[in-house]
Amino acid sequence: MVVTHLFQILGFMAMEPPTALEPGPINEEKNKVFRGMLPIDPAHVVRGQYTGYRSEDGVDPESDTETFIAMKCAIDNWRWAGVPFFLRTGKRLAEGQRIISIAFREPPKSMFPWARGSAPRGPTT
Repeated sequence: MVVTHLFQILGFMAMEPPTALEPGPINEEKNKVFRGMLPIDPAHVVRGQYTGYRSEDGVDPESDTETFIAMKCAIDNWRWAGVPFFLRTGKRLAEGQRIISIAFREPPKSMFPWARGSAPRGPTT
């Protein structure tokens, strides 16, 4: 699930706009994201197994296969420097959710400084 699904979503979310909405340019931009990913620190990974998994039909009673994983990832480029990406997936969770949460922060420099009358968080209504 992590490599086949979550990393693909991460790639789409963090990529720069492709030159065309075609597979080649989209894959090129996603691959730039993957090349910029920092190694994942094992201290930032939580793995688990739901209660009763080893009792399921066909599952080894000694299985240590995880059914849940959460991790913190980082991308080393100018846009995403210092921004954590949290990825989570699991089976038999209390709720089935598909959520992408993004919290943007103000850029270090702005074309429209606060002193010139622009709002600190963009236009207001």
